[in-house]
Amino acid sequence: YGTPKELMGKPASELYLDLTERQRYMGELFKSKLLTNYGILLKHKSGKAVHVLENVLLHESPHRASTMEGTVVDITAIRQREQGQRDLLNDHRRLLDQLPDAILVVRDGHIAYANPAAVSLFDIGPLMDRPFGETLHAEDRGPIAELLEGLAEEGVAEAVPIRLVAEDGGGRPMVMHASGIRPLGGRAVQLTVRDEEARRWGAGDLEYRP
Repeated sequence: YGTPKELMGKPASELYLDLTERQRYMGELFKSKLLTNYGILLKHKSGKAVHVLENVLLHESPHRASTMEGTVVDITAIRQREQGQRDLLNDHRRLLDQLPDAILVVRDGHIAYANPAAVSLFDIGPLMDRPFGETLHAEDRGPIAELLEGLAEEGVAEAVPIRLVAEDGGGRPMVMHASGIRPLGGRAVQLTVRDEEARRWGAGDLEYRP
């Protein structure tokens, strides 16, 4: 708006993008009397959405109309950057979904992502949220867990021999490449697992990194 007078001449309801969201906001304000860092969408003069955080105090009096006092912080640029990061992550995951190699992301010992090739190679059902150790031969679980814990901070481990659990109780030999990554929400390890009998790590192989 061009001037404070122009803005003050607008009904408050016209400054919000979604009237239902505003009604919810007002209901919470009248209930608690104070809102801190309340996220809501305002409407720019052009009609575009403006992401804001509101800190508002409600003043009530039996002899006059209630009033609201507070501050509004524009966080639109922050939300746009966050959306950009999510879009990049989604693009990266779509790429990994199409790769022929088994790709996994392990966070805190559990599988946070597994592409279709990994599900097919491991052949033990759904992998998401499963402890990674359950997919390994019993003798490999301790050493691999220790290795991944160190890589979650920083580093790369190439051509690590591992054995996946097999129905007969034995182990299916594989080769694993692991690298520490920093996805949204903390540290993790990205793994590429290949069938040792089907493919060998070579100098021309690609490394897949976020």
